[in-house]
Amino acid sequence: MIDGGHYLWDMQLVQWLVPTVASVVAVILSAYALLATRSHNRRALFLDMHAKMLDPEIFRGRRVLLEKINSLEDARALREADPLQYELVNRAVAMLDVLACYVRRGYLDRTLVLEEWGYLYAAAWPHGRYFLLARHQDLGHDRLPWPHLRAFGPVAVAWTLRHKRQQESAHHDEVLALQLLAASNSQPEQPVTTHSTETATQPLD
Repeated sequence: MIDGGHYLWDMQLVQWLVPTVASVVAVILSAYALLATRSHNRRALFLDMHAKMLDPEIFRGRRVLLEKINSLEDARALREADPLQYELVNRAVAMLDVLACYVRRGYLDRTLVLEEWGYLYAAAWPHGRYFLLARHQDLGHDRLPWPHLRAFGPVAVAWTLRHKRQQESAHHDEVLALQLLAASNSQPEQPVTTHSTETATQPLD
């Protein structure tokens, strides 16, 4: 005969567990959906930023920055001689600042951005400093423009130097391994000497 008290307790336990488990499962599914949505949004934002970085005008602005802005005087001269190219550079530098802003706020993955644009950013930063100062003088503001660019530029330079050293070390190790492998394969095979197990028989007297 089933104990009525135990049966009642079991039923109450089941009634408590079912909604609790359902709530936990709902929370887990909601968290998973949120993470999946966030991951999807970050991928979409990355691809959108990638397309903007490859925009022809942004690309030309970066080329002008790298080729023609090697001093503060160069930036000032470009502003006077070719305002259109100056504005192209301005748009390109502003886009680099937006990219750094997205990284700083966590909208884009920092490592992924460095792997994709770290070398470009490191190359542009020394030239961008001159343009930044010229733009600051042009605007006449009390504070420097493009704060995210100023913060991320040295980070990209340090990452690039470290990454280059790692690549050089890996390249050196790979070359050494290939040289050792080639040396071992080029050694001539040693002839195999076989010893006869037959013993000479002496003639009987």
